Amino acid sequence: MLEPEAIGLWTEIKLQIIHEYAAAYTKILKEREWCRGYGYIDAFAGPGEFVAKQDRDRIISGSPINALNIEHKFSEYHFIDINQLKINHLQDLTAGRPEAKTVHLHLGDANEILKRAILPNFQYESFKRALCILDPYGLDIEWTTIECIGKTKTMDVFLNFPLMDINRNAALKTLETSNPEEGMRLTKIWGDDSWKHLAYVEQGDLFSSSVLIKKDEGNEILKRGFRERLKQVAGFSFVPEPILMKNKKGGHLYFLFFASHQPVAQNIAEAILRKWGAK
Repeated sequence: MLEPEAIGLWTEIKLQIIHEYAAAYTKILKEREWCRGYGYIDAFAGPGEFVAKQDRDRIISGSPINALNIEHKFSEYHFIDINQLKINHLQDLTAGRPEAKTVHLHLGDANEILKRAILPNFQYESFKRALCILDPYGLDIEWTTIECIGKTKTMDVFLNFPLMDINRNAALKTLETSNPEEGMRLTKIWGDDSWKHLAYVEQGDLFSSSVLIKKDEGNEILKRGFRERLKQVAGFSFVPEPILMKNKKGGHLYFLFFASHQPVAQNIAEAILRKWGAK
């Protein structure tokens, strides 16, 4: 039996942001006569429901269930997870719903499944569109996946850029003292090791070998750098300022990015991000 995961306020806010945008997204696309379908893709879907950390009796719907519950439905849903128990639980929650025939559950690595089984169906010539949620467990999303999504020019994306894992592992004060495997994981989501030159500065003298020291504004620099990569390398035309999610103690957890190819999408996402980012 799958033990329900307890989530904090910052996760509830993220779920609400995605829910509000999904509702606006389908409301617009259902009026577009050229559109042959619009999908909801959750690359790290989870079990579909959680409990609140402060009240374990309060059930909180996950993003897949929120997407199924909006007024104007998506024409297809793709829920991916690498955990069989989570997929099983999600299957139980979606079975018997009116949307069940449009729900596709995928077990395995999201990077492989997206590129092999889903993205080919959402190329520009398909006249289909999609909202894709990349909310990875740690640093499990690959830059090549993000870039492939951007180059379809058919998808809006919410992306969790996980600062907590980065700060705890790959981006310690002195880079040489961090776990090199964790640095490789950050390179995987970034796409190359240029993050080192952005967030670190080389220091040393005549009597010691030089080391890379994290800059005081390292997180802010990483945010700006990753935003530029989404635009310049992945090819997203519009990437508004992300919001920083913090825990109750003020610790930096992650930046929630949004990326799109449409100005109207940016306007809607910016309004939602501003509203919740001010809380």
